[in-house]
Formats: sequence, structure tokens, C-alpha cells
Amino acid sequence: MRIGKLRTLRDPRAILLVALLAPAVASARGTAQPGVDADEDLEDIGARATGAGLVGVANPNDIGALRLNIATASLTERYEIYTGAELGPLAHFALRGGAMDSRSSPVALALGYRHVHDERWLWQDERPGWMTPDSTFQNPTDHQGLYAGLAYPFSNRKASVAVDARYDWYVSDLLDQASAFNFGVSGAWKPADSFVLAAALDNLLETNFRDTSRQLRLGARWDAGQYFGLEGDVLAPVTTTWDWKKLDWRVGANVGFAQFVAIRAGYANEATKNWVTGGVGFTSPDCDLDYGVRVRIDDPFHNVHTLDVRVRF
Repeated sequence: MRIGKLRTLRDPRAILLVALLAPAVASARGTAQPGVDADEDLEDIGARATGAGLVGVANPNDIGALRLNIATASLTERYEIYTGAELGPLAHFALRGGAMDSRSSPVALALGYRHVHDERWLWQDERPGWMTPDSTFQNPTDHQGLYAGLAYPFSNRKASVAVDARYDWYVSDLLDQASAFNFGVSGAWKPADSFVLAAALDNLLETNFRDTSRQLRLGARWDAGQYFGLEGDVLAPVTTTWDWKKLDWRVGANVGFAQFVAIRAGYANEATKNWVTGGVGFTSPDCDLDYGVRVRIDDPFHNVHTLDVRVRF
């Protein structure tokens, strides 16, 4: 059942829906001792992208990866909201949500929120020096983030440019607390109805906030027919010293069965970590339900499960 026509984010019903559906975050790093990189990352990519190899920057049909592809998502005229949850190792639990309006004005607006919780018991060599030898220490971390973006599609939605801003904060028993503001820019080009190219430059400001670094994302997507799509992403750290060995790459595909069911699969290479992914999606004219899972090849017990629901108006 269609819930009416919400033409703008200023509509009180839209504000209420976003508030109800916004408790959110797609993925985040597990907690770790100071100075040691944790195992996860803070990419907000959602279930659809998770199932298809962790790709998402060039998919105009996926607002689950909205923080990464605001420019790309604005190539499609839409008023859409989503909410999602994620489960993973280290008692990882995440919630997230957001909305995008690219229909009521020439400029598209995106909003989102995410919240992730991780916890684990520290090993002996990880405990702070002030702890007594016989004491135990549980290290819960709560990480939250807000983001907003503006995109300007032009040339009959064949191209778009966007800017986004984010504010993140966390509270940790071991790492205390911190917060930071950052922003990014992105662009997308659709040279043909079946082909999209996209680029995003994330975290332009240098901060000491953990788990964030300046990064360039390049993506391409080819929809070879109504029920089949291929997509690939390349991620590169933007530093003063270039090292091609630090490039991450990801590939994914989706295959549709009839109009309402899609199967997804993919592979992601991230330095010392390699992932295989899979997922399934169910689509109707008004809403979608998507599930995605990623599994570490070297550690099959290290898997992350993501579920998203999105509604169109």
C-alpha cells in the first residue's frame, strides 16, 4: 500500500518517518587496544552492496550505500527512505537509516544516521597498565555518526556532482571518547542507459579520529539487461607517497529471477583480508527487502550479516 505522496523532506510525515527509521549504521571496526588497527571498517554500504562484493559507489539503484554514492543515487528521480541492521563478530551490532529526496527540487538532499556497538573481553597483554593482574575488563565501544549531502544532477540526469558532510563520535571504556567533522565530494556520469561511472573522495580533512582516512573510490557499473548487472570498485588511500600495493578492489554481480527476486555475489580484496559475499533481495513496487553476508576467506567464522528495508513514495 502506498503511503501517500511525500513531495519534500519538509513534509511532517517525512520527518516523522526518518526519525522512526533512522537508528542506524552499516558496518564498523571492532574495538582494539590503542595503536592497533581493528578488524572492521566504518563503511556505510548496506545489505545490497554487501551481498555484491562490497561495491556501491556506481549503483544508482542503491541508496543503502548512500553516504558513498550521493551523486550516483541522484541520477534517479526518487523519494526513498531506508533502515537496516547488522550483526558481526566481537558482539558487533549496528543500526542505521537515511533518506533521499531527488524529486521535489533540482537539488537532491540526503540525510542519514548510524550507530554501532562492539565489545569484547581484553586479553592479558591488551590490558591497560593501571589494571590489576586478577581483574577483568570488558571493552565496549559505541560509535555514532550523522551525515548530510547535496547533489546536483544535470544533463537530464546523465551526470551529477555532490558534496557531503559527516560528524562522527564514539565513547569507549578503553579509548575514552572523541569526535570529528569531515566532508567529501563525489561525481557520477551515465554515458549510456546501461553504464555508470562514479568517483568519490572521502575524508578530505586530516584528523586524528580513528578509522577515518582520506580515500579515493572509483566505480563502474554495467547493467546488461533488466535482470543482470556487473560492478567493480577500486579504493586507494590518498597520501603523499603513492603505493599501488595498497589498492583495494572489489567486484560483484546481481542476477534477477523474474521481477521480484535478485541473487547477489562478489569478492573483495582488502590488503591482508579477502572476503566472499552473497545476498538476496526481494522487490515490490513500493518497498525492498535485502540481505547480504560477507565472510573472511582465511577465517570463515568471521562473518558479517546485514539486513535492509527501503520504502519508496
